[in-house]
Amino acid sequence: MAEKGMARLGALIPSYRMATETYIELVGLSVSASTLEEITTVAGQRLRDVEAAVARESAGLPVMEGGATRLATSDGPPLKKPDHLCISLDGAKVNTTEGWREVKVVSVSDVEELKEPAADGTRVTLTNHSYRAGFWEAKEFGEEQWAEAQSRGVEQAKRVTSVNDGAPWIWGLILLCYPTALQVVDWWHVVDRLWKVANLVLGQGTEAAGAWISARKDELWDGRVLAVIAALGKLEPRSEDGKEEVRLVTEYLRTHAERMRYREFRESGAPVGSGTVESACKNVVGSRMKRGGMRWKVERAEGVLALRCALLSGKWKEAWDKQRRAA
Repeated sequence: MAEKGMARLGALIPSYRMATETYIELVGLSVSASTLEEITTVAGQRLRDVEAAVARESAGLPVMEGGATRLATSDGPPLKKPDHLCISLDGAKVNTTEGWREVKVVSVSDVEELKEPAADGTRVTLTNHSYRAGFWEAKEFGEEQWAEAQSRGVEQAKRVTSVNDGAPWIWGLILLCYPTALQVVDWWHVVDRLWKVANLVLGQGTEAAGAWISARKDELWDGRVLAVIAALGKLEPRSEDGKEEVRLVTEYLRTHAERMRYREFRESGAPVGSGTVESACKNVVGSRMKRGGMRWKVERAEGVLALRCALLSGKWKEAWDKQRRAA
């Protein structure tokens, strides 16, 4: 039980030194920071290996049959049969001994209807989040994020929505794994890109930029992407940077227009923001892995990430038991 408590603190608290001080204060037993770090790392690495094996050997990725995609099924029953799941993917950079490396993150959430629509017309909220995160290449991440979604009952879900930014690798994975999911580009991600255009062309923080953005947000929230594209076409950027940004955002809107039908999405009870995975990048990854002066060995960092995902997903006991059985 002492090891369980030390590993929990080592994964949760921003540094092993602080975790050690907390453990000594709570328990009254002396332990070195290096011992607590080793216990945390070993437990996390075992959990990571167990979860990777399950991801590879159980359901796997969807497979192609006769030119059509089907979802592979597992032998065991899912944990639950949800009404509506939201799946989002993202990445966060971490400083390692191999240089800055990207940690890929998946968040899976239940979509729950609000009793009353919010002032902006939003009808749902996201709850019961779970995560996986690691320094994975595309194939490994595909297996890991699919395993997490499958553990949440994605194959039995009545509805699946995926909200993400516009990264091509993300949408490629979503199309492969969740071909029937509703695809939504994160609302705030689009707004941020429009702000960049406004500041470059109309002036950083000017009234003109604010007024232009206000009108575009109204159009976008209403799902009128063509109106936003038309407004971009009327801008007269003077700098080369401004011209290039207008071109890039216009192309971005045209590419993802079908994923920006925000009025229709809201009215159907679908989420339009990917805040959960963005929060995961900050809370699962950043708050523990990106503190000042930190530089991680990849293998040791992945162990801590595995434990943090279990903690923040509300699966600590299950995860601890898994890694103990593998010891």
